[in-house]
Amino acid sequence: MFYFNLALSYRANGELKQAITYTQKAIEAPELTRAQSTNIYYSYALLLLEAKKNMDAIIVLEALVEAVPDFTLAQQLLQRLKG
Repeated sequence: MFYFNLALSYRANGELKQAITYTQKAIEAPELTRAQSTNIYYSYALLLLEAKKNMDAIIVLEALVEAVPDFTLAQQLLQRLKG
């Protein structure tokens, strides 16, 4: 969770590129629980959207919805993005 917390700090300081970089590192952490991983992937998709990388965000959300089908927030966001 260290990298994710670092990513959140960068985001709070307006450094979106660094926030995305550290979120990517957080995703790779082997010690994450399923809930933590789900939260980080969703946050990653939101960061990508903020960076105007909509197609990348859609890919992340599709993978997230496939892995966690009952995650309604991710489903709703994905539906909005796909129109």
